[in-house]
Amino acid sequence: MKNSLHIFFLIFASFFPLFGESDLPRIDVQSLVTDFGYVDYRAMNTKQIVFTNISEKKARLYYYMPVTPPFSGTIPMYDTLLTNESKVYNVSFSPRKFGIENQRLFFRAENYTSNAIALLFDVSGSMNEEMTDKVIKLEGAKKAGLSFVDNMKFNTDEWDEAAIYTFSSGFTVRQQLTTNKPALRTAINNMTASGQTSFYFALDTTCSLISSSSFTRVIVALTDGVDNDNRGYTPDKVIAKAKARNIRIFTIGLGTSVDDFNMSRIASETGGAHFKAKSSKELIDIYNDLVFKYLIFNKEFFFDLAGMCKGPYSNLIGGKDTVFKTGDTSKFEFYIGNLTKQIKPGDTYKIYMHFNPNLLVPVLDSSITYNYDGKLILSGKFDSTMLYSVLVKGVNNKLDVNEILTEPNVNNWDSLLLSGIRFVQLLGNEPCTVLHLDSVILNDGEIYTVIKNGLFTICTKTCNADGIRLFLSIANSELFLAQNNPNPCNNTTTVEFGLMEEGYSSFSVYNALGEEMFKTNDIPQKPGKYSLPIDVSAFPQGIYYYVLKTPSRNLSNRMQIIK
Repeated sequence: MKNSLHIFFLIFASFFPLFGESDLPRIDVQSLVTDFGYVDYRAMNTKQIVFTNISEKKARLYYYMPVTPPFSGTIPMYDTLLTNESKVYNVSFSPRKFGIENQRLFFRAENYTSNAIALLFDVSGSMNEEMTDKVIKLEGAKKAGLSFVDNMKFNTDEWDEAAIYTFSSGFTVRQQLTTNKPALRTAINNMTASGQTSFYFALDTTCSLISSSSFTRVIVALTDGVDNDNRGYTPDKVIAKAKARNIRIFTIGLGTSVDDFNMSRIASETGGAHFKAKSSKELIDIYNDLVFKYLIFNKEFFFDLAGMCKGPYSNLIGGKDTVFKTGDTSKFEFYIGNLTKQIKPGDTYKIYMHFNPNLLVPVLDSSITYNYDGKLILSGKFDSTMLYSVLVKGVNNKLDVNEILTEPNVNNWDSLLLSGIRFVQLLGNEPCTVLHLDSVILNDGEIYTVIKNGLFTICTKTCNADGIRLFLSIANSELFLAQNNPNPCNNTTTVEFGLMEEGYSSFSVYNALGEEMFKTNDIPQKPGKYSLPIDVSAFPQGIYYYVLKTPSRNLSNRMQIIK
């Protein structure tokens, strides 16, 4: 595996004909995949990831979730890059188990852009009618407008300003361009509906009012009808004026009695977009999309971290599909692989396992102590005969085991049989027991091996009341993390997930800045399918990411919260 890719991420939100590439964030990421290759157990390999801002404007990077073990790094949750500035982040891989590990990191790149936004509302008499969800059109428009204002950018580096204009037979300035959100909310709440629809006249007037702003100029225009003004204003005049003054127009048609053709043409020819809504929810979604997708030059992207552990690993091997009666015995063997030169004759090992003592009892000898509590430790030492059986295959037929142990080319030994154990099958007090290989420890803790395969299920199969048992490996568990439902959500939502192994698991929700908003450790610790209800009523509106952390993998997904 090599780390030789060099990828240019040209980050585009959408292509707007009135705006050049200088408006769009472009980030050069050194490598799409940072591949650490094979790394020894508990060793560490560190690589560098380089981000360069090749935009003409300062760029902001948001990292949706932190780097998690076995990976670690210096990547912050939020960072800023000046034009042509590069930043180097160190990322490390230190495996704690055998096999392949990977993590996908999600980012959002955003240019520093402030907008002057004119919210233009139709307040003609027909806005007093109901939508398909029985909500009055004007009330739905107010809710959507208030949501838009709440989500406007406002910080020390950039901010949006907005104006509230309405039209019917005439045109009314309810609030000129301002960053004062309470004033904007008051202007929206005070809207009332009556009169005709002078849509093109209102668009033309709005272009004039915001054309002096030094910010990126945008009009968001909503109407539920066809222009019936007789003052000679046309779509062509509106388009020409907007282009001349570098203004993007987004149009929203509410209901079915609108002029979709001309509204679409005005939007497309000025660099905006046309939307249609029939309900209050659809209207709110459109205004939220305008804030989070269309009025910010940004794009989500990701890259991957990957690596593989070389071991040492431990393996539990047992009979497969073996049927035996109560009183018969089943045999298990314990192997260790990917050993290194640090193992030598005289080194010790301990094998820890547990099981249901009512279903299994070990066949003991003088070297094994068992308290009939379902917990068993097998211990022993490596000897020359054990090691020789593994080493002799790769060292030019040398027969002296001491020479073999000092051979410099022997640094990754094959699988080695450590020990075996037999169990007598009991009638038991339940259908199944799981035989767990918990850990294999070398030299009293100097080396902890990782478990490659350490879980078997022994189940009861009743055949003519003779107590026959069937020994099976686990086959029916699935690890997954489903999309939350409902999504978008505003009060509560439910996430379904599946676990395929026992062990500590947790569930967290992060906001777009990577801040942990919710965490629960009250996750079932056994394989199976589960559902988790989440109360999001106190969360601000926006995009969130939820993460399920299990002993072997981390899974993530995205949810949207609307108010």
